[in-house]
Amino acid sequence: MDDNKDYIDEKVEDWVISKVDQWRDHYSANYEQKFDEYYRLWRGIWAAEDKTRDSERSRLISPALQQAVESSVAEVEEATFGRGKWFDIRDDRNDQDPKDVAYLREQLSEDFHFTKTRKAVAECILNSAVFGTGIGELVLEEVKEMKPATQPVMDGAMQAVGVTVEDRVVVKLRPVLPQNFLIDPVATSIEEALGVAIDEFVPRHQVEMGIQNGIYRDVDIENAATDTDIEADKELATFDEDKVRLTKYYGLIPRNLYNNAIMAEDDDDELSKSLKAEDEEELDEEGYIEVIVVIANGGQLLKIEENPYMMQDRPVVAFPWDVVPSRFWGRGICEKGYNSQKALDAELRARIDALALTVHPMIAMDASRMPRGAKMEVRPGKTILTNGNPAEILQPFKFGNLDQVTFAQAGELQKMVQMATGAIDAAGIPGTINGDAAAGAVSMSMGAIIKRHKRTLINFQESFLIPMIEKTAWRYMQFDPDDYPVIDYEFIPSGSLGVIAREYEVTQLV
Repeated sequence: MDDNKDYIDEKVEDWVISKVDQWRDHYSANYEQKFDEYYRLWRGIWAAEDKTRDSERSRLISPALQQAVESSVAEVEEATFGRGKWFDIRDDRNDQDPKDVAYLREQLSEDFHFTKTRKAVAECILNSAVFGTGIGELVLEEVKEMKPATQPVMDGAMQAVGVTVEDRVVVKLRPVLPQNFLIDPVATSIEEALGVAIDEFVPRHQVEMGIQNGIYRDVDIENAATDTDIEADKELATFDEDKVRLTKYYGLIPRNLYNNAIMAEDDDDELSKSLKAEDEEELDEEGYIEVIVVIANGGQLLKIEENPYMMQDRPVVAFPWDVVPSRFWGRGICEKGYNSQKALDAELRARIDALALTVHPMIAMDASRMPRGAKMEVRPGKTILTNGNPAEILQPFKFGNLDQVTFAQAGELQKMVQMATGAIDAAGIPGTINGDAAAGAVSMSMGAIIKRHKRTLINFQESFLIPMIEKTAWRYMQFDPDDYPVIDYEFIPSGSLGVIAREYEVTQLV
């Protein structure tokens, strides 16, 4: 009870920011540098800290890991969206009327198409392959839906052609980068964490419009301070004008802090003042409450409210590409192929550095017998003046021939990247898996590769796709009950093995 009394004088924004800062420190110490390097390897961006040796001069980055990421992401996308209908809905056992289920499926499909949900899901899959975890936030937005329409005029003698504008609530999926997502370090899932936070820069006009529409409190908003750690692309020059750092917290806070914040918000209300004395005892109420808190620039409270969703769920979904036991952050394609990629880059860069020494002409000379001030360079048609016999003063200098073994080693290292990640180009399946092996050996290898893809696909569907569709349907049932009747449904995604499995099946059939 005494510990809870300590919260009476604390502000909710200070409590949330202190938690967020602790989680940020844990992320920076354990994951930030790794994720930044994975991003550079996938983009093919060179950085000085990625050198494999101090004398390295070449900045070449092999595309092997890029190919592995794109091939694996394309496989999961094809398996999810390749057949058009990418989810299905099945009624529960107590209700077997197929009509309402078919209606809900078609309505959800139309709304997913309207909000471009497929594109957002594909971006989450890509983030998962690169960083190990794909994260998405479900955002409610009120939009004006415009539709072509006709209207009779002049007592029906003519038809006026125009548009109808209808205000409605839609649910959008926003992909979230790992540097913008913070979670309780001891939690292994979003549901069991104390809370999660999305910390990112947003355009200033979005916050100002939210204040005008009554979504946020009426506070003075200033431009955010520069922080490259949460930028989407750290390689770009920062732009510091007209942006606000918005921290959205979804989770539990002490009930005392929530009561303080609500009473401070209503201080100007005469009724609140009269009831404040009666509510003093409630300030000592123990326990936690599930809330949504929005803070601007690390200290300005824009919004606090109890979780408004009917299922009391958090509007964030996430899935790991490959599960790491007892850890929230997963293991992606870049982490799997990291060591093979670094070895391949070292091999190619050493070859390019040696190529510069063995291909380009060099010359050795007696400097004491050269004319004073002579500019020494080797080029066609160049006249070199010497004090004496040139045969005794000048001599071509060569380090030797380039070792041809390194090129073959690079090819083997590229196979190691494919071995680590399980990413195979469909065009080169037979030769890539087992060289010139027989059809039976290739068939066995293909079975193992398909199982690895299926493992990721099932993990994606169970952890991300089904919860995302369920939460979206719940939002529509709550905020758009006219189009979405409130009924209990069970959602079943319709996925397949993807394009590699199909081509393999066709080959077996032939």
